[in-house]
Amino acid sequence: MSSTLDLLLGAPFVGTIVSGILYGIMCGQVLRYYSAYPDDRPLLKWMVAIVFAGDTMGQCLAGHAQWYYLINKCGHGLCLHNIWSDTGTAIPQQICSYISKAFFIMRIWRFRGNKAALALFVPAAIGLVSFFLYLRPVFKYPEFGLYSPDSPHYPAVQKLLMLSAASALLTDVGITIGMCYLLHVARKEGIPSSRSWSIMTVLITYTLATGLLAMICEALLIATFIALPRTFVFDAVFYILGQVDVNCMLAALNLREALRGRFNSTATVRFASS
Repeated sequence: MSSTLDLLLGAPFVGTIVSGILYGIMCGQVLRYYSAYPDDRPLLKWMVAIVFAGDTMGQCLAGHAQWYYLINKCGHGLCLHNIWSDTGTAIPQQICSYISKAFFIMRIWRFRGNKAALALFVPAAIGLVSFFLYLRPVFKYPEFGLYSPDSPHYPAVQKLLMLSAASALLTDVGITIGMCYLLHVARKEGIPSSRSWSIMTVLITYTLATGLLAMICEALLIATFIALPRTFVFDAVFYILGQVDVNCMLAALNLREALRGRFNSTATVRFASS
């Protein structure tokens, strides 16, 4: 029973704690953004506000779910069904993740005018739609047994969730490769100075680091769902993944000030604000 509780309730609890830490970092990034960039376009400001509101809602729903499982149901036997707030956490989280991916796709397009980057909206949209289709049987059949291979609904649930995660992974691979390629081309075509090369090297390193972080989380989501059925280990990874996407987007916005300060340049860094 102890191992069952660890994988059913313990893993999401740990995921919620890590997600809460990342949420605190996100709040700091939002505060820094509005303080450092008061002259940014209204569209960017509204995007940050929407992501902040959605992330806050998701964090509140995750907290409610943990309270229900660990406090409200404590001493009343093992709860063997999904509470609405646990499933509902995924809705604002997925919307925020999609906004983050859309931000990076548009950044690639505007950086070099490469319209081919807009094709990345296709897997991003497929991932979002398939995830909402995945939520339909989860809300309709909230029992934990839904995640057992013996359940008649498990094949559909597995296919939709894997399609969503694989589409998100493909989108992040495309974003990372596309942005690194464009930055590499810009570095070769730019002014051959140590400052410009240093700036481009920092941007390429940042893009690789954040892209790989998101891809690792998405690969872990796929691996844990397949390798550990009848558990909620994948749910813990999912909590963290949403925070990673949002923090990567906000870090990209706030990186402009750090670059200007580091290289003592007053030039506008276009990669995130254009």
